[in-house]
Amino acid sequence: SSVQKHPSKKAKHSAPANTPVIQSNTTSPKAQTHNPQAMRSKPRSKPKRSISNTPNHKFIQRKSRQVASVLHKQGVKAELAAYLLQTRYDIDLAHCAQLLRYVGYQDNKVYSALFNTYSPKSSELINGFIAAGYRVDQVLPFLIKNFSLSNERLSQQLQTAGYTSLVVNRALKKAHFPLVAKRAVSNPTIKRSRR
Repeated sequence: SSVQKHPSKKAKHSAPANTPVIQSNTTSPKAQTHNPQAMRSKPRSKPKRSISNTPNHKFIQRKSRQVASVLHKQGVKAELAAYLLQTRYDIDLAHCAQLLRYVGYQDNKVYSALFNTYSPKSSELINGFIAAGYRVDQVLPFLIKNFSLSNERLSQQLQTAGYTSLVVNRALKKAHFPLVAKRAVSNPTIKRSRR
């Protein structure tokens, strides 16, 4: 009796897919793989595995700082260092800017390395600059040169990133009209006439 129960169970499962009993025995492994319930259960378990297997964030930060320091000491260009940090350690733009500046790369080398490696939007690059602790007047000439943004748009992005409006406006005036800005500082009457 126990032998007869098993085929009846298999016949029930295979009846909607394949009506002949002979084919149900040969196609039973295929039917199991195409079972929608089995396929649904697999993706649910995958995210848990990936979360548990993620490496320690602090370890990556420490290791990437050591690597950046070694690269700088060995005379590796900032652009190559940024590329290695991005590809090897999956370092984002803001963290890369911090590392390159912290290690001692020249400012203009850091700007171009970030720009060429990450191909960022202007807002992303500005966020990276502010994360690394750069002043507006340091980064503004590079932004004006490489992004065709209006003064209003650039000012808006800089302020959204966290720079104050007073500092941004002053830096914009110096960048576009350096001589006028110097006169305004030396001559207080010009300052009063301008609101």
